[in-house]
Amino acid sequence: MTVLPPYPMQRLRLSALRHPAKAAAAAASLAAPAGAAVFAVFALVVPGTMAVAWPWAALLGGVLTGVSTGVCCLAALRRVRRAGAVDPATDARTLHAAERVLKEGRPSGVPDVDRLAAALLEASVRGPHPALTLALFVPIALADGALLAVALAEGDTRQAVFFGVLAVSMVGLGVFSAVAGARERRRRRWLEPAFGLPRR
Repeated sequence: MTVLPPYPMQRLRLSALRHPAKAAAAAASLAAPAGAAVFAVFALVVPGTMAVAWPWAALLGGVLTGVSTGVCCLAALRRVRRAGAVDPATDARTLHAAERVLKEGRPSGVPDVDRLAAALLEASVRGPHPALTLALFVPIALADGALLAVALAEGDTRQAVFFGVLAVSMVGLGVFSAVAGARERRRRRWLEPAFGLPRR
C-alpha cells in the first residue's frame, strides 16, 4: 500500500513554485481532455453550431483549453513568485502550519510560522479584488446571451434552452465566486492587526 508523504497539497504548491513551467504544463495536460469533451458534447448535442465535425471540435477544444490553462497557470505562479510571500524553499510543514494559523485566526507563537502567515495574509489582501472573478465570466455570459437571442429568433427551442442554462450557470458561478472571495477578503482584513499588519 502506497502511503502519501505528509502535507501533499503544500508539497504540490511548493513544487509548482519551484518549477512553474512544469506545473503549467501539467495543468494544461489535465485541462485539455476536459475541454475536448465539452466541445465534443457541444458539437453533438447542438448540431449546426460548430463548423466542423465533433472530432475536430474536440481537438480544437482540447488545444484552446490546454493552452489557456497553461498560460494562466504560468502567469499566476510567476505572480506569486514575484510577490515573495512564499519562498519555494519553505518546508511543507511550515506552510501547512501557517495556513492553519490563518484559518484559526490567531498567531501560533512560533516566529517562523507567524511570519509566513503574516506574509500570506498580506499577499491575499493585496491581491486582485474578487470582483475581477465576476468580470471573467461576464464575456462568456454575454456571448451565451447573444447565442440565446439568435436561437430564440430562429425558433430553435433546444438551442435556446442549452444557451440559456449555460448563460445562467456562468453568471451564477461568477457571482458565487466573487461573493465568497469578498467574504474571505473581509475576514482576512480583520485579522491584520493580530499579525502585526496595519489594517487598511
